[in-house]
Amino acid sequence: AQRAILTCVTTVDPRLTNPEAIIAAAQQSEPVRAILAGLLPARHPSQLYQAALEGALLFVALWVLRTRFRLHDGVVTGAFFILYALLRIVGEQFREPDVGVAFTLGLTRGQFLSVFMIGIGAAFIAWGMKRGRLSPHPGAL
Repeated sequence: AQRAILTCVTTVDPRLTNPEAIIAAAQQSEPVRAILAGLLPARHPSQLYQAALEGALLFVALWVLRTRFRLHDGVVTGAFFILYALLRIVGEQFREPDVGVAFTLGLTRGQFLSVFMIGIGAAFIAWGMKRGRLSPHPGAL
């Protein structure tokens, strides 16, 4: 905000000394909009991406697994952990990193924790396959 105020005061109008004045000027002045466009980069609507990936897509994938296939106990749970983690890793590519939180091995905090969720999901699937008990046929429920 300070950089935008300083730039607007020095290049456009010395009266633009607070964010409210800059917003009002941007609604009517092309030079102010151009300055702000250079200072404020466009951002992805990452919340919408994550809602679509971790909400709708994950639900559909798990619903298909549960209703269309006869799987061992634990496989759908393992699939949830793995798919959620993978979809979160993809969604995190569009998020702005948290301020003050360092990257770990080149991954954001959410991506790093998702790696462990993949391991947990693999453990559920391995346990279900080793146990060998099939869940009831989806049509029987």
